[in-house]
Amino acid sequence: MTYSTLINKAQTYQQGFDLFEEMKQAGLTPNEISYSTLINKAQTYQQGFDLFEEMKQAGLKIDEISYSTLIKKAQTYQQGFDLFEEMKKAGLKIDEISYSTLINKAETYQQSFELFEEMKKAGLTPNVFIFNILLKKTTQYKQPLQVFLSLLDEMINLKIKPQVGEVNKKGKKIKPYTVFAVENKLRKSQKPYKEWIQKNANSSKKNHAGYKRLGQNFLNKR
Repeated sequence: MTYSTLINKAQTYQQGFDLFEEMKQAGLTPNEISYSTLINKAQTYQQGFDLFEEMKQAGLKIDEISYSTLIKKAQTYQQGFDLFEEMKKAGLKIDEISYSTLINKAETYQQSFELFEEMKKAGLTPNVFIFNILLKKTTQYKQPLQVFLSLLDEMINLKIKPQVGEVNKKGKKIKPYTVFAVENKLRKSQKPYKEWIQKNANSSKKNHAGYKRLGQNFLNKR
């Protein structure tokens, strides 16, 4: 059984790392598979990043999987963004997962939106998960309702249905609630929201519960 196989079977990062060091002490040179497997097992961003830098120094080719894995482990948006830019310079293909991971890590709505636009220009279609991230971040914007509704418009154009019956941390389904009852935090915004519902009557009726839940979530965050 090879060291790469043993590292892959290791139950913890430390077990894998010990095998990795043992491999080097035995005079064997770790390959891309050994490094990427251990990066995936890393418990912290720093552990993964140190291996990542070691790979570079060894002159090994770093693929999209290793970059994507490290972007997920990034503790800050800037760490993830730097890796993201490095990927582009290396001419590597960036998929929806890498974009959604970085959009989620963004500290501001503007950062998220710029990545969202870049993603579309690259010919990638945002999915419901990416829209959900953006919808949650709209409250950071100066004119949140306008942005919120424009995202819903785009969801309709792309024929993306909003999620219904989202499950919370306790494993219970979150029921969709009426948008305008109970909440009075955005009274001034109720009129444009009603106008949007009327304008998109067919789509909003078809996916009524989903849009009601999205609207309620938006109001709750204000």
